[in-house]
Amino acid sequence: MFMKKLFVLTLFLLCLVAFSLPAFAAINPIQSPNAPASLPPGIAPASYLAAVKLQQDNKFNENDLKSFLHQFFAIQDRHAEVGQLQLLIADDNDLQMQLPGATVTSQKEFEKWYKGIGATYLSNIFTPEKIDIKTVSKGQYSIDAVILWQALSRDGKYSSTRQRYVFAISDGSGYWPRINALTVTEIK
Repeated sequence: MFMKKLFVLTLFLLCLVAFSLPAFAAINPIQSPNAPASLPPGIAPASYLAAVKLQQDNKFNENDLKSFLHQFFAIQDRHAEVGQLQLLIADDNDLQMQLPGATVTSQKEFEKWYKGIGATYLSNIFTPEKIDIKTVSKGQYSIDAVILWQALSRDGKYSSTRQRYVFAISDGSGYWPRINALTVTEIK
């Protein structure tokens, strides 16, 4: 008998909650800043549906790619071992980089360039100021970013410059995507 009453009470509470939720949603005074005001509550805007579709069709979404970008710069901020960065860039046959002071088309060239940076600069910090991410096609992405680069050379000279980083990125076989192309230009 107790179990039957408990079941009826539970069923009653579930129905009460189910019928009350739409009423609470209708009186919610806080509107999403991204949702068009002209749509009735509960109707997803086309921009949201397109973003969800893009996310379902690709290995990485916009937040994954932002994290990737921040990881790429964090490794360089710490002057970590070059192997940590090489995991993020494509193999030799798919690599094209225009970096400050060098054109890089292989892992070996990248290693040489990175070691040169470490020999020149004691410390540096990359601060992303603007990040624009696009899915070009399935598994292909672009990132266009404005970065404030600050550094202290080994002889004590401070440098600061804004640079535009344009990445072509593709799905990788591991945890992160891979950089296929990167062009870095100074913004004057």
